[in-house]
Amino acid sequence: QQTADAVLAAVRSACSAVKENKPRTEAELLNLALLVPAAGLLEYEAAVGVAAEGFGDDYVFELTGPWPPHNFVEADLDVPDADGEDD
Repeated sequence: QQTADAVLAAVRSACSAVKENKPRTEAELLNLALLVPAAGLLEYEAAVGVAAEGFGDDYVFELTGPWPPHNFVEADLDVPDADGEDD
C-alpha cells in the first residue's frame, strides 16, 4: 500500500478523479484509472514522471489511453419487470 500511496500522492493533483482497480496479475502492484482533463495532460505526464523517479529500474510505469471514462460511470441496471417491480 505504501507504493500505491506514493504514486497517488504524485499524480492526484493532476487528475479530476482516481479509481483504484484490482491488479490484473501478481506482478502488477497498482492498476489505476485516472480521469485527466485534456487541458491538464502535460501536467499529468509530468506528475507520472515525478512518481516514476522515486522507483528503481525494477518497476515499469505503463500509461495507456486516452480511454472513454467508463471506470467513472455508475449505472443502475435494475429494469422493472412487467409488473413495475425491480427484479
